[in-house]
Amino acid sequence: VFDWIKRGVETVTEFDTALTEMRKVSDESLSSLKNFQTESFDLADTVGTTGLQIQQSTAEFMRLGQSLTEAKESAKNASLLFNVSEFDNINDATTSLIAMSQAFDDYSQMEILDSLNKVGN
Repeated sequence: VFDWIKRGVETVTEFDTALTEMRKVSDESLSSLKNFQTESFDLADTVGTTGLQIQQSTAEFMRLGQSLTEAKESAKNASLLFNVSEFDNINDATTSLIAMSQAFDDYSQMEILDSLNKVGN
């Protein structure tokens, strides 16, 4: 029972930390970010990841100055990269996608992912 309670507290703390990170790097209202936090679970289901990973990745893209809408799409792409690559965590996939997007600024993130997929195959 204590382990179950401990895991519950850890989960709530992780989601609170993700929300705090998004608030630090965004001009969005708290209600808008909380709505996104709820929406992130549906988005995570569509790309085969967790809501927490979507939120963490979104915060990283927002830190670069992307709007919530742009960051949400970028986080989705980073999650796809994470799923099809050998990265150990979403932070590594996010950082790599950021670097590749900056290096190949003539290409969209999806074009980069498609190219990586072709090379991998």
